[in-house]
Formats: sequence, structure tokens, C-alpha cells
Amino acid sequence: MLLVADVGNTQTHLGVYQGAELAESWRLSTRATDTADELLACLRALLAASREPLSIQHVAIA
Repeated sequence: MLLVADVGNTQTHLGVYQGAELAESWRLSTRATDTADELLACLRALLAASREPLSIQHVAIA
């Protein structure tokens, strides 16, 4: 599985692909004041609710 992130000035779009299929997707507000710990906690919570979070083998960030 592939985790993709498109970090924009106002929103961050996240998605998990299983092959060519988009299995999960989320949109978050991009806030410059968020710490790395806060972002990690949010990402962990989102991935915990996804189909198979431990199956993610690749990450792409734009």
C-alpha cells in the first residue's frame, strides 16, 4: 500500500492507495503552528481507522 500526502498552504490531502485503487482519503487544515508530535498523533489516528495501516510500505509527499 502507498500513503500519499499533498501538503498545500491551506489544506493537506492524504490518501492510501491499494494498487491503483484509492482505499482511503482525508483532508486536514494546514496550520504552521502544528508541531511534529501533533501531526504524528493525527496521522496515527487516521491510519488506525483505515483498512490495514500496517500494510503501508511506501510514502509519497508533495
